[in-house]
Amino acid sequence: MGKGRLALFNVLTGTIGYPLVQVGNKERTPIERFRGIIGTGFIFTRRQDRFNMWVAASKKAEHALVQIVPYLVVKHKQAQLALLARKYYSDGRRDIDLVQIAREIRMLNSKKGRRLQIPDTRN
Repeated sequence: MGKGRLALFNVLTGTIGYPLVQVGNKERTPIERFRGIIGTGFIFTRRQDRFNMWVAASKKAEHALVQIVPYLVVKHKQAQLALLARKYYSDGRRDIDLVQIAREIRMLNSKKGRRLQIPDTRN
């Protein structure tokens, strides 16, 4: 489809917390179709490069990830980690290091991303 970004962030406090998902493409039509299928998020066009972006955060991002995770190839592990972190955050789990999960997602997003062994939940 185009480019995608996945991160964990809390805008108000700058801490780790909720998933942020972005999908972009030079063409607007595939982005509009994606939003229509997912049913949430918003679309904007970046001024500097006229790149069309679909964005969702928090519960809307979680809703989108649950729908698309079975189809993801490159961002599959990041999506699994984001959903896991959201679950732990929502459950108030303090024994899980959300900052470390966010770092793993960031590492996987980088070109030098290392492999992280997490169970494959696709069946």
